[in-house]
Amino acid sequence: MGRGTILLYGHTHDSGEDRYYQNCLAEMNSNECRHTHEKDVVAINVGCMKPWMNYEPRSLKELFERTAQQR
Repeated sequence: MGRGTILLYGHTHDSGEDRYYQNCLAEMNSNECRHTHEKDVVAINVGCMKPWMNYEPRSLKELFERTAQQR
């Protein structure tokens, strides 16, 4: 993940578990932890139960575009 690959994961819903994981990712990408990896750590929740997905699967292109907008 810290070398330019992207982790696609799902089945955490819009839960405390997912929010915790997203906070961990943000911390890993902070300047304080930057020395542990070459590039941003990117992970995308692909579970279609996310409200913005309208409960329908999305293409990789749509997922990447959404991730880019959030950055």
